[in-house]
Amino acid sequence: MLTIRNTVTETVRTLSLAVDIQKTLMIPDSSYIVALLKVPPDIQGLANLLFIDANSGAPVWSKVAATDRSVSNVYCDFKLGDKLDDVIVWDWDGYRTVFDAKTGTIKDSRLVK
Repeated sequence: MLTIRNTVTETVRTLSLAVDIQKTLMIPDSSYIVALLKVPPDIQGLANLLFIDANSGAPVWSKVAATDRSVSNVYCDFKLGDKLDDVIVWDWDGYRTVFDAKTGTIKDSRLVK
């Protein structure tokens, strides 16, 4: 469960998730949160990267790591790009993928192992 508190309006939103949250990060000067979900090994094809609107608690976009290389591939870490408009993620197969933070569009993906 992810609880989001707006300190300006004092509203609280709760987003119930079926799996545990591994990492979250609020994008500075915005109302958006990036969340990385911890995927159990017996579940495949789960979107474990979420971009959430903190005001509504609704997911804006979600992503599933590519499974054409291995069926159990998931995203394992992320950070924001220098300009804060990119979400850079790494998966267990050794790929680094850059998403546009607002649209979820892939800007770049390459093997970095």
